[in-house]
Amino acid sequence: MGVLLSDSWSNPIAMSRRTPAIPGNSTLRELVLSVVGLALLLWLTDFSLDAAIPLAVLFGSIALHDLLDERYALPDGTRWIAYGASVAAVGTYIAVRGAVGPGVVAAVVGGWFVLDGAATVRAGASSEPHEYAAALDETNNGEAMLRIQTLGSIHEALREHDDPRTVSEIADTLGLATDRAASALDYLETRGQVERVDGKRYRAVEPRWGSLQPVVSFVQWLPRRLLRPIRLL
Repeated sequence: MGVLLSDSWSNPIAMSRRTPAIPGNSTLRELVLSVVGLALLLWLTDFSLDAAIPLAVLFGSIALHDLLDERYALPDGTRWIAYGASVAAVGTYIAVRGAVGPGVVAAVVGGWFVLDGAATVRAGASSEPHEYAAALDETNNGEAMLRIQTLGSIHEALREHDDPRTVSEIADTLGLATDRAASALDYLETRGQVERVDGKRYRAVEPRWGSLQPVVSFVQWLPRRLLRPIRLL
């Protein structure tokens, strides 16, 4: 459909205390099962300790983060920090063990994830996503897919009509609630995929590069995304 939801880079969660983890906690249970599974793998197979250590660091750091997040409601970005730190640690371990090239690459990649996570934490509420996209974090998969399909349907309906359409006209054509249509149109406008005419009517914006637009957009987005941590920090 050519419609992409914006990334929720910084949707901070209050640092409030949650219910302490208990044995029935799913994250704690997964952590215990992972440890047991890794121990069995080492015991029953020829899986080496050198290969097990990186896996234990990677999975253990994420599981520990999720456990702390369930208890203390950590802000967005801390998971990226935990993941990046574990990748950097694994990269350093690999380099020390002799594979210098891959180890250095992994350490650099891990360092970028740490910076990106720190940038997300620091950005706080300054970059909150559009409410149409932000609500997806709080809905089930069915509602999320419906919202994405709605964006595509609205954009396609506007492309099929030469004349700009009002919110009510779009809502009637597609059988949508007016509020939902208005929110979706506003989101598409922030994405540059529709534009407002006369303050109350909308029309589709044709891609500048035609069928190559997704590729061009990705090429333009990638350097901005890679430099984001440096820009914010």
